[in-house]
Formats: sequence, C-alpha cells, structure tokens
Amino acid sequence: MLMDDKQKDFQKKVMEMKMIENALHGIQVREEELVRTVEDLQRSKEALEELDKYDGAKTMIPLGSGNFVMGKIEEADSVLVGVGAGVAVKKSRKEAKRHLESRILEIESSLKEIADQTNHMVTRAIQLREDVESHHHHE
Repeated sequence: MLMDDKQKDFQKKVMEMKMIENALHGIQVREEELVRTVEDLQRSKEALEELDKYDGAKTMIPLGSGNFVMGKIEEADSVLVGVGAGVAVKKSRKEAKRHLESRILEIESSLKEIADQTNHMVTRAIQLREDVESHHHHE
C-alpha cells in the first residue's frame, strides 16, 4: 500500500514538472514578444526626439517590409499616436513622448513580473527534480 502512495506521489510530481516546462515555454514566448515591443517603442521615442532636426526635411517614409517612399515632414510638432485597434490620436510631441514612456514602463513592469514568475517556477522545478531523482535512487 505504501509503495502505491509513493508511486502516485512520484507520478504527480512528474506531471507537475511537465506542466511547469510547458508554462515556462509559453512565458518565454510572451517575454520575447514584450522585449521586441519595448525595443520598438524605444526606437519610436528616439525618432520622436530626433524630429526637430527634420522639420521640413525630405525623408524616407517606411511602408513596411523594407519598402519606403520619399516624403517631406510637414508638421513635426504633432504626432499621430497609435492607441490600439487601428485607432490613432493626434498628440503634441511632448504628449506622444509621455505616452511612449508610460507604455515602456508598463511593459518593463510586466517583464519584471514575468521574471519573478519564472524564478518561482524554476525553483519549484528544481525541487521536483530532486524529489523525483531521490525517488529513483530509493527504488
């Protein structure tokens, strides 16, 4: 009877380890997305700070996938800011910069939460692995 309980406990721990591995994989994918988003926002912020130099200048306007069209910056003091779901709002450069900064902070705090979660899960996984391995040695 005792062995049966131990066996059940062992299987439960192996299952939990698998669940943690899957969860960690999902978290890692999400983390990579967030890091890319932050880098993108940082680039936007830098471009925004550089706009002064380009008021009235000719520049390449990105169309995506490495395609550009030549254009002239007419109005560098206001910016259309994407607020999600294909909606853009006109803001002053100062407001646009604040918007970007707060988005960056939000994502950085999410990344910190993800790091904490990951640490807890990894610690738990190590504990489980030790338990599972010691079970094997007692067999």
